[in-house]
Amino acid sequence: MNKDEQNRWRESEKRSDSGMKLEHQYSAEVDTASLLRVMWRRKFAIAAATLITTVAATVYAFSATQWYRAETVLMPRESGPSGGLSGQLAQLGGLASIAGITLSQTSKQEPLGVLRSVGFAKRFVEQHDLETALSEQFDLGPALGADIPDQRIQRAVDRFRKSIFTTAEDKKTGLVTVAIYWKDPVVASNWANAIARQLNEEIRERALNESTRNIQFLQGELERTKVVSLQQAIARLVESEMQKLMLAQGTDEYAFRVIDDAQPPFKRARPKRAVLVLVAFLGGLFASALLAILIDPFKALLHEVNAG
Repeated sequence: MNKDEQNRWRESEKRSDSGMKLEHQYSAEVDTASLLRVMWRRKFAIAAATLITTVAATVYAFSATQWYRAETVLMPRESGPSGGLSGQLAQLGGLASIAGITLSQTSKQEPLGVLRSVGFAKRFVEQHDLETALSEQFDLGPALGADIPDQRIQRAVDRFRKSIFTTAEDKKTGLVTVAIYWKDPVVASNWANAIARQLNEEIRERALNESTRNIQFLQGELERTKVVSLQQAIARLVESEMQKLMLAQGTDEYAFRVIDDAQPPFKRARPKRAVLVLVAFLGGLFASALLAILIDPFKALLHEVNAG
């Protein structure tokens, strides 16, 4: 094949490609135009379906239970590695073997772990008698048997942790947010503040009990030992535990400082009416338009099946 023939062949290929592109473009335009004609032919049905969906969503948005979100912001108290008895023992070396205590560092994550535990939620539900309020709002169901007497309270605690009570920790600032969702804004704020108080009280009681036991143990060791250096070391430990004991007795905010008390919210958290109505409108419009497009092919398919 000479050069002229090659050029003619390339030009014919280009014209063929251009023709195919035009054909595809024309086919796409024809398909789009046919779809628009189908939707226009059924415009009243599409509008009616969209209107019904939007009205139903609007009615639900304005009739559904309004939930409010109240939150309190907490700051964990700093606790270094030498804050507890084990930290003091770590600094004083061999005295740990006398005390028989495993060395470990205290962590500010302990109060947060208690806050997020099932046991704390159960104690809060029981102490504030929330089972009745939760059973009025949610279906807790009857107890399945007398062998599980606290089954309803377990369901109440589970519902409380999943739908009512949430926590969030800001890793950068260390702030912890305790949030309560409830239909009464005043009750929601009261519960959020009560959670902070109960958590501080429980951690405070733990610290008091721990320091009391440690002081009793150390005083017993101080009476038994005759080594002067150990007596001095134990005396310093007793002094440290006495300081912890006085700190726990002297403050109510032992585990967390309350940075911002929960206040009754004025704006509802859900349902978000505008978002709900908009989603219903767009969803109804899309679904009805799709149904209008597919109804003719579906009828044709049924006709072929019946004819066959």
